Amino acid sequence: MVSRWIFGEPTALLLLVEFCVCASFVVLAGTRLSRYGHWIGEMTGLSGAWIGVVFLAGITSLPELATSGSAVLAVADKNAAADLAFGNLFGSCAFNLVIIVLLDMLYPGRALLHLGNRGQVLTAAGGAMMLGVAAFGLVGTQFSGAVPSGFEWVFSAIIAVSYFVVVRLSFTYERAHPDEQDTVTEAPYGGSKGRLYARFAAAGAVIVACGLWLAKIGEALATVPFRVGGGTFMLGESFVGTLFLAFATSLPEVVVTVAAFRMGAVNMALGNLFGSNVFNVAIIPVCDVAAGGHLFASGSTRNLIPACMAVVMTGVAILGLTYRPRKRVARIGWDSAVLFVVYVVGMIVLFRSGGR
Repeated sequence: MVSRWIFGEPTALLLLVEFCVCASFVVLAGTRLSRYGHWIGEMTGLSGAWIGVVFLAGITSLPELATSGSAVLAVADKNAAADLAFGNLFGSCAFNLVIIVLLDMLYPGRALLHLGNRGQVLTAAGGAMMLGVAAFGLVGTQFSGAVPSGFEWVFSAIIAVSYFVVVRLSFTYERAHPDEQDTVTEAPYGGSKGRLYARFAAAGAVIVACGLWLAKIGEALATVPFRVGGGTFMLGESFVGTLFLAFATSLPEVVVTVAAFRMGAVNMALGNLFGSNVFNVAIIPVCDVAAGGHLFASGSTRNLIPACMAVVMTGVAILGLTYRPRKRVARIGWDSAVLFVVYVVGMIVLFRSGGR
């Protein structure tokens, strides 16, 4: 962290200032990344939804890949390392769907799920299926004899293959339904393809670097003492600390999704969210390789709580995409209201569940 490099052991105030500076870079780069993604789609004929599912989702999820991978490699306790990896990935999947609620609140007249095309159902369902495989792997390896020793890798293999199948199906669907692509009132790009790709890569690099930077800042904020009145407390010991860290690692998804939505690229925005969840689950095989093929056996069944939470929330999102309800609850769609309730209840259950 910059504040630690300059000032030594940073204070809570310095970390908050550093967080705001880093977040501003994410906002600027994320806004440009969405615009560049749209122009690439225009030049190549790829749909905005597929750009969101593959390119934007991959870029905004790289911080989760780095965080989970480093946890598996750096933490000596295999059980703790597996729980950190699973908790980070499953929690990010659930938090990504809360972004739908945020957009519904910011733009009450333009419900995000109601504007998405049917191809989003395909990606969302693929993500739910992959989450189910991961959850089944956790359960199956916890019961003696349910999965033969040495065959835990099968779940990782299924997840890895599923990722490429979902991406391929999404590409095929978007090619077969060009009429469902976004209508964006954005001026055409006037430069060369090479310069556009370079700018897209540069914006993506800023997003990745700042995402990792934010994760480090959030990790430090969870342990630094805050002085209020005559006492001190640490965010890491409270529910607020966990929420802050989750927000820090998911800020790239928030910014890119909001930017895409504001420019009218609704399916690119949804593709980024559902695609990020697909990519997050696809990180599990990478972590499993880093863990020597024993990630599922080392993980706690407590990780099933955020996994199930993400599956239920994905199901609600699919219902919203399919049924497109008009009734609203407190100025947001009932689907967004249910997403918010499921997330809050899931977090409460997770924190009340205690240890392994």
